[in-house]
Amino acid sequence: MVEHEYSTDVLPYDESMVAFFETLPELSLDRRLAAQYMAAVSLRKELELAEERAQYDDLTGLMRRSAFDQEFQRHIDQQEAIAQKLQAESTELRHGDAERLGLVLINIDLDDFSEINNSLGHPVGDEALVRVAEVIGGSVRDHDIVCRNGGDEFLVLLNEGVDLMDVYGVASRIREGLLDIQLAQQRGYVGASIGFSAFEPGMTIEDMIREADEDMYVDKASKQHR
Repeated sequence: MVEHEYSTDVLPYDESMVAFFETLPELSLDRRLAAQYMAAVSLRKELELAEERAQYDDLTGLMRRSAFDQEFQRHIDQQEAIAQKLQAESTELRHGDAERLGLVLINIDLDDFSEINNSLGHPVGDEALVRVAEVIGGSVRDHDIVCRNGGDEFLVLLNEGVDLMDVYGVASRIREGLLDIQLAQQRGYVGASIGFSAFEPGMTIEDMIREADEDMYVDKASKQHR
């Protein structure tokens, strides 16, 4: 029999291992151990897929809030570390650290979205959410993070070097993109109120969420007085 090392530990999926297992005598101990190994591999792959699906919204494909918060905290920790090194003029500063300073949270709440569901139906409402997700994703950089925060609210984390001009540019692209969404053969159905919060050392996720939320409601209220 051809010698081939293998383990019953759950290792990455390997087609060559499968081919080898199939050459083992059907009732042998090695074949039974191999079958247990492949069952474990299959189970782990299912668990990994389930974990991945749990991180992303089924409708829009955007990150869910729980996964977003983990990434959010990681970027806050990174910003705090760089700020401390800069303040201390640390020799641990790496090339490009200063350029990575800057973290902004954007809160996007669709205006009167219930009217779309009520007048055009929930399937059209779902289509609108998918299109909104595409517009937001196309308005930011590849390493920025977009989250569907439930219902018709979205969060965007602009990270690794961002200033206010970048924020205004993103907000402008999002507003223009939403106006181009066509529903029921008409454009202009989808509008949004947008608020933001710029990170400062010492701020928490909750601080930034609250500040961006308050700023978004200021934007929403200003439209009611026009």
